[in-house]
Amino acid sequence: MAWRSWQQSWRSDRPRSADGISVRQSHGDDENQASENGDRVIGGFRYLVKKPLVGSLLLGLFDDQGKLNHVGFTSRIKDEERAKLTAKLESLIAKPGFTGNAPGGENRWSTREASEWGPLRPKLGVEVQYDHFTGGRFRPGTRLLRWRPDKSPNTVRWNNCTDSNSNKPISTHKPIAA
Repeated sequence: MAWRSWQQSWRSDRPRSADGISVRQSHGDDENQASENGDRVIGGFRYLVKKPLVGSLLLGLFDDQGKLNHVGFTSRIKDEERAKLTAKLESLIAKPGFTGNAPGGENRWSTREASEWGPLRPKLGVEVQYDHFTGGRFRPGTRLLRWRPDKSPNTVRWNNCTDSNSNKPISTHKPIAA
């Protein structure tokens, strides 16, 4: 499909959750893969395993009842920004962080340290780039694009998202059974 016709098609059929689009070249061929951008709330964070610096931001969306639900994480934080960001996040530590579905405990990929997280007051919003959002989760993780001080975190809701498999709006959070 020619670029212009693909671009016109995407604009008319794009999911409501897509605030923007990025196109990147796949490894070794000429096919392009589209990614979506969306706003999320930071509901918590994890430290690096061996240093007292932020390792990942835990992302959430508010549901129809006003509860903040965990939907994924982003760990692509520049090393030179970690100390300043850690101080900022530590000043916002407060329970409960996520008031709906919270990050889970240990699993087959994690260690005890990796499953521990610090809850935050939901005061910070970010825009992230992701490839796939289904079952109420990013699959795989996301890339932090920018901070959103211009957007109130309580406006970042489930009904602004679509499921990547069905391309249908998500009106309320219904997690997939483990």
